[in-house]
Amino acid sequence: MKKFITGYILFFVSFVALSAQDQSSLDRCMSLAGTNAKYLKDFRIQLRDGKQGAEMRFTSAISLSKGMIYRFTLCNEGNSKGKLIMNLKNSSDKVVLSSWDEKTGSMKVNLDFKCKKSGLYKICCDFNNGQAGSGIAVVSVLQ
Repeated sequence: MKKFITGYILFFVSFVALSAQDQSSLDRCMSLAGTNAKYLKDFRIQLRDGKQGAEMRFTSAISLSKGMIYRFTLCNEGNSKGKLIMNLKNSSDKVVLSSWDEKTGSMKVNLDFKCKKSGLYKICCDFNNGQAGSGIAVVSVLQ
């Protein structure tokens, strides 16, 4: 019985510690979004090594409203080999926003998107060159 109680306490303490770590990662990422950004949703992304040049391995749908300005903030965790990248696709599967800037060869941390048509959009994320990594993509609305 004593072992069971000790095991339960250790499990609970480790769960609380992980939750606190997740919250601090989210807080850090939200601080990069700016003071005029109101949190809507976050996506926790953790991927193993994959194929370079393949389709993005993480996708999720999100409903966006016409006339609103959304900010997407991308944050890497310390153990990531690659940098978190994101594409936003419309219902026609066309990329309408990308964190990769082909002109400069750089990746953006904050991406602003003025929604011109309400509907479902697809957030597609991966780590550059198919590398392993973990990170957070935060969606907020600008006020």
